[in-house]
Amino acid sequence: MALALMVLIWVITLTSTYFFVAKTWWLPVGAAEAAHFIDGQLALTFVLMGIVFLAAQLSLGYIVWRYQQKPSSPPVLYSHGNTKLEIIWTVLTTILFVGLNLMGGPVWASQRWDAAGACGAGRGDRDAVCLVLPLSRAGWKVWSHESEADGSIGRGRGGSGTEHFRSSGER
Repeated sequence: MALALMVLIWVITLTSTYFFVAKTWWLPVGAAEAAHFIDGQLALTFVLMGIVFLAAQLSLGYIVWRYQQKPSSPPVLYSHGNTKLEIIWTVLTTILFVGLNLMGGPVWASQRWDAAGACGAGRGDRDAVCLVLPLSRAGWKVWSHESEADGSIGRGRGGSGTEHFRSSGER
């Protein structure tokens, strides 16, 4: 029975790993400037987490088989765990997650704050119109620092036939 459980764990582990390694599905082509870095960060996270996943699951399968109960097995003793081992894997996990966060933080911040800050702080293109597009259940609501009193956004430069947007999302 332990051998069958070990084989089942290993088959599930290796099958699921195949789909990540073979990239039978993957991300669409990115449109943002930072898409290449974000996709690389995701791939690095998959690789690192995949190594941890494989090591843990293959070890689990081996331990299930190695320490199976047999008629000649000694009585089970309760173990309080291994404090040294728990500290080691907790520190390694912390280093991994903090390291990934520090690597991705600057790009995330550049997309989150630097891009949005170009509107309010006088930075960026003077001709740019910055919009906020939060999604609500009732539909799209559009706000701009150039919003008109009637809820519309800009009438175009020089009154030429530029499209006129309403806050309800209709044109």
